[in-house]
Amino acid sequence: MAKKILIKDEKELRKAVHRDNYLLVIILLVFAIVDYDMFSVYPKLITLEDTSLKVLIVVFQFIFIASLFFWERRKKKIITILLNGEKTDGKIIESIPVRSNSRLIHYVHEFEYKVNGQKYTVFSKSKLGSQAYRYAVIYESNTPENSIVLEHLKKNVQRLISY
Repeated sequence: MAKKILIKDEKELRKAVHRDNYLLVIILLVFAIVDYDMFSVYPKLITLEDTSLKVLIVVFQFIFIASLFFWERRKKKIITILLNGEKTDGKIIESIPVRSNSRLIHYVHEFEYKVNGQKYTVFSKSKLGSQAYRYAVIYESNTPENSIVLEHLKKNVQRLISY
């Protein structure tokens, strides 16, 4: 049974989802300063003679900025889903532990949910393994394949949602 999502304060929702943006501005400023110094005639901070190392630093920066672009798109998608969303029950189909150097980082969960008799899936990551059988899945009313798992949203975002 789907229930319409109500957002208590849209402005607060946008602020909660975008709360880390000031860090991104600081990082981009540091990149600009590093590049300016690295390619200046008389560098003061980074005095690299090896051009290939300079190119590697710039390539890393471009990859980082591209990942920020996709992160920003993800945040906009979350806001769109929450503003036009409905809640339904979903269940975990599979949980895959993701490890780095044999240390557990997080789990990737695959959830299944139904809308109007049709099955959909959504993937979500969490630091916790599957804690329950049923989870709340919020899907976009017009596009049910666009969805997120309520329990995997930040707590400050969850507090703004009611139904």
